[in-house]
Amino acid sequence: MPTLQEALCKAGRISKDDLQKELQRRESALKPAKAKVRSYDVNGCRTVNEFKQTAKLMLLEDREVISYLIKKVHEKFNESFDGFRKLVWILYSVRENGKDLSDADYKILLNRSFRRAGASPSIGD
Repeated sequence: MPTLQEALCKAGRISKDDLQKELQRRESALKPAKAKVRSYDVNGCRTVNEFKQTAKLMLLEDREVISYLIKKVHEKFNESFDGFRKLVWILYSVRENGKDLSDADYKILLNRSFRRAGASPSIGD
């Protein structure tokens, strides 16, 4: 199924050059987001703590990777791993509590949630 731009090009409303430029612009806009997610490797994490540290770094860069991280933690670990339940709880709490926060408040939420001495995944104290 052709895109709207392709249909407009076929109808003669936009030139092929404009279509190619727009497609290249979109492709280049997607590259940084893909690179951001791949800059850290959660697949190489052997322990829950390694995964937790990597997840925090990924979330500091891009909050949209939370669903990916939840999926990966369930694939990689099972309930027999020490700290699994707490990590899953932290990730779900960050997802629920961080929806409508500003970037500064989201960073505070992450730092509180992933701190070593325990988790307090709520912004209002």
